Amino acid sequence: MIGLAIFLSILSMLMWAASDFLTKFLVDLHDHRVALFLVQFFAVACALLLLPATLSGGIPTGPALTRFIAFSSISAAASAAAWVFFYKGVREGLLSVSQPISSLWVVITVSLSFVFFGERLGLRVVAGMALSVAGIVLISLPASGDLKKMKTDAVYGLLAMGAWGVGMFFLKPAILDGGPLLSTVFVRAMEFLFLLPVCLPHVIAARRKYAFGARRIFLLSGAIGALNTVAFVVYNKAVSQVGLSVPSVIISGSPAAVVALAYLFHKERLSARQAVGVALAVAGLVLVSL
Repeated sequence: MIGLAIFLSILSMLMWAASDFLTKFLVDLHDHRVALFLVQFFAVACALLLLPATLSGGIPTGPALTRFIAFSSISAAASAAAWVFFYKGVREGLLSVSQPISSLWVVITVSLSFVFFGERLGLRVVAGMALSVAGIVLISLPASGDLKKMKTDAVYGLLAMGAWGVGMFFLKPAILDGGPLLSTVFVRAMEFLFLLPVCLPHVIAARRKYAFGARRIFLLSGAIGALNTVAFVVYNKAVSQVGLSVPSVIISGSPAAVVALAYLFHKERLSARQAVGVALAVAGLVLVSL
């Protein structure tokens, strides 16, 4: 079971990395709130395709249903805030800064899981997490180490990190009560509802101001939404098998892939410090996956 969970975690990490990479193209075409609305719309549409399988698996009842709705709603609200911060950071600056910093949510999630769920961390997992976090810090922070000199993309990355850490923490009890499929459908739908007040006014304004129906915008939005949803399902499945700690640490390796893609396609050049950070993040991923 642990081998399958590791495979699913790596697969979800790669899909999320591809999704984040494509996001940079999308936010360069539209206001980040319009881009976020389109992506979440397609993500919900993909999630609803899972509804027949979800219903056939049964719906929790009684106290389990109450817990599921409560934890899923909290997770969705926190994740919706994280999406807004992340898209704003990518829009304002470099993907290779915003994405690695936001990926530090794993530290918050694993720490909360250790404190409240009693999940024990083996020495190898702790070492892998330490390497991954060290790598992300090197990739993201200013060369001077002065936090006051962090740019807007780094600040929004930190806000996204905090919100996602809380959201993923509350996701586990929702998965335990409702299963990975129902959790995916419900949380995705709730995220979209929470995002409507933030995004819809800008969508309406964009529709009035200029051509909203460019084919590439919808193709990009659909691809990102599909990748996000499938990755979410795969990740939830891994969490349902082995808990939060191992999957969370494995997907923290996604910044290495994102930074490499940003270097190749967005021309975001790596410093020597960032290159070392990428190597450390990958080393941490390998260590956890052994």
